[in-house]
Amino acid sequence: MISVERKPPGVSDSGPSETSTNAPGNNSPWGTLTQRVLLAVAGVGSVALTVLAATLMWPRPRSQPTLAQALQALQEGEPARALQLLEQLGSGGLPQEAPLGTLPFLRGRTFAALSEQYRGSKRRELLTRAAAELRDAIKLGLQADQLSQARWVFAHVSYQLGHLEDVRDNLTEKDILAAPAAYRPLMALVFADAWAKADPKRVVNFLAGFLQNAAFPAEIEAQLRLREAWALARAEMWDQATAVCQKVDKDSPYFPRAKLLEGLILISRVRAEAPQGERTRAWANAGKPAPDEQLVAAMTALAEAIRWDNLTSRVTSEALYWLGVAQAEAGDYQAAEQTWRRTVERAGPQLPAVAAAWALGQVALERGRSSAAADWFTRAVELAGEATHPQGFQLLDWDRWMIGPQLEAEILRAYRHFLDNAEFALALTFAESLKGHVDARLHLRMKAEALWKAGEYGLARDSGPSSQSRTEQQSATSTPPKSQTVANPRQYFRQAGVVLLELAARSYTEREYPDHLWMAAECFRKGRSARGVLQALAHYMQDQPIKRRPWALLYRGEALLALGQIEAALRDLEACYLNFPRDSAAFEARVLAAQALSELGKVEEAEALLRRNLDGQELTPASKEWRQSLLELGQLLLGKGDAEAAADYLAEAVQRYPNHPEALLARYLWGYAKLRQAHQIQSEANKEPLPAVAAERRQKASELCRQAAEILGPIQAKISRGGNLDLALAEQKLLLRNARAAELMAHIGSGNIPAANAIAQQILKEADQTPEAAFLVACVMATQGTTGESPESRSLLQQLLKLCDRVGSSGGESSFSPNLSFWKTLIAQMLGP
Repeated sequence: MISVERKPPGVSDSGPSETSTNAPGNNSPWGTLTQRVLLAVAGVGSVALTVLAATLMWPRPRSQPTLAQALQALQEGEPARALQLLEQLGSGGLPQEAPLGTLPFLRGRTFAALSEQYRGSKRRELLTRAAAELRDAIKLGLQADQLSQARWVFAHVSYQLGHLEDVRDNLTEKDILAAPAAYRPLMALVFADAWAKADPKRVVNFLAGFLQNAAFPAEIEAQLRLREAWALARAEMWDQATAVCQKVDKDSPYFPRAKLLEGLILISRVRAEAPQGERTRAWANAGKPAPDEQLVAAMTALAEAIRWDNLTSRVTSEALYWLGVAQAEAGDYQAAEQTWRRTVERAGPQLPAVAAAWALGQVALERGRSSAAADWFTRAVELAGEATHPQGFQLLDWDRWMIGPQLEAEILRAYRHFLDNAEFALALTFAESLKGHVDARLHLRMKAEALWKAGEYGLARDSGPSSQSRTEQQSATSTPPKSQTVANPRQYFRQAGVVLLELAARSYTEREYPDHLWMAAECFRKGRSARGVLQALAHYMQDQPIKRRPWALLYRGEALLALGQIEAALRDLEACYLNFPRDSAAFEARVLAAQALSELGKVEEAEALLRRNLDGQELTPASKEWRQSLLELGQLLLGKGDAEAAADYLAEAVQRYPNHPEALLARYLWGYAKLRQAHQIQSEANKEPLPAVAAERRQKASELCRQAAEILGPIQAKISRGGNLDLALAEQKLLLRNARAAELMAHIGSGNIPAANAIAQQILKEADQTPEAAFLVACVMATQGTTGESPESRSLLQQLLKLCDRVGSSGGESSFSPNLSFWKTLIAQMLGP
């Protein structure tokens, strides 16, 4: 009997320990509730963690910088932090009532304060930015107190940059007297320096009252007194100026500067009082001579300044430079040169060193040492690039030696000297050394001009003395520039074109932009760089659809024709002469279009264009286009087969332009046309059945050959003399080769066998191991004319046979037609047993 154990209600068979709340089929209400609570707690916790993480990761809003914070940083001597705050400030951080010029004013003050931490080019850059910001602030408007301060700071920054005109525009006597007492002495010193040269009496009158109505510390009063002395000297009140300098005690720290000023006053007095007729050349300053005792006194005062300065301040550098000037004006040029060398070595990147280096460059020019002069000028520019305007108490006008318009004028004067003397290599080297020291566009303009001039000089030199300018002829005895050693001066034009394209890219927004592009196209055209012409004109014709349009079409068509793009070239050339029929470019476009049509086989159309130039009323035989049309028509008719008409036109070209470079080419074509006529008549004579008529035609052919020989004869002599040829060396050799071959055939045709043998002998003497086929064929033709009967003819035949052997051994047989064996067999038969 099976017994069944009873279990309490709610207890499963598996027991409580094996029960799982997640088990399927578990219907316990407690298990379900616990599960839901735990899930809810977990969900809430994850949301809370997510919110907390997002809160922690979310960027906290930064407080907007305020104007007060930037001002505080500036007052605490932290201009870098002030500048950072100003950059973050923006218009939102300004009060609504703030004038528009507030931010530029604060930035200008900040840049000015930041410049005090730097020297050299960085300092000048910051001062320039400060000046620009302050100028904008004054224009945009400021509060009354800020405007006064902006004008003063702008004047002070301009003073440090050497822009004295801006100082005079923004600083007056009234501004000085209205300023706080602590600023007045410095403002008075700046005012005196700014007006000493422009209006010295104004400075004298102001300082007299300024010094009388206030008491100043000894050092400040000494500076102001010496400013007064310099203004008195500018006003040519020499005795009063010297007296002020001599009152400075030796114990004063400004005694060396007082002696420097005394020496300068004496030099200025010498220049002002010396008679005009006694003026001599002083390399640095073009001064006047004076009695020795006055210059000696000046040199003594300058030496005192150097000695008492103890070589510790800028006084020594300035005194050394002016001591060299005094020595040069006294005639002791060797001592002056040594003193200026000391100045360069001692002063470093300071303006006295710049002036001394430039003076040494002028000394070198006077002595004919152009290369040394270029080195010194380059050194001066390098020093000027690092120099800043003298700070504090200054007596001299050094603006001309700062990088700027005045020094650029000196640079251009030296550069022009090299160009005028055809020293193009030095001009290029000097221009290249200016990169990074002067305005980039000025540097590129100088470089492009030097390359252009070098190319023109080279082409004029290669074309003979008749086309050289007077300057070039005068410079023939000077040191030959490197451009004279270059085989192809057109590379200078190509380089100039590249530089002008770079210059155009830098001046894209300026008025000169299209002119730079056009000059680049001109340079590439002279340099025979068709792709360069197309590159320059692509930008030019897009920017200038009307200006120089016919010439742009002409140049582009010419370039496309040179690249073999005949149909595209013809479109541009036709657009030129059809749309601008009376423009001077249209006549040259017809010549080029005729060449393009001839290439396409449209000879009749090409001939019509050339006759339009020749028969129209616009051109005269003196014009270049008329001459080109005449020569081109002769060549066109010759290629067409009308040798008689071609000879007439080519003869006219030679007779009208006997000394033109193209005359030799015209002469060759004229002689060749005569040969073609003779060949045609000879062919007719060979076919003529009537002996009398055939003999008459042979006689006419012989006469034409004789005329051809006379025409071709002078070509060799003119090429040998190196006349006015517009041909490269390879083209000259090609013309000479063809002319010799044609003359040889002409002598054969006329029956002048000795002359033919002489030319053949000359050809053989100049033949190398691989003579051209034309020479060998011409020589064989000459031997055929002699029939090998004379000893001279047999000797010539034997030389030809040896020449064939040399050609065969050098692998040149493939260049001959029909082949080398044929010529050897023919010559052997003519020699006989």
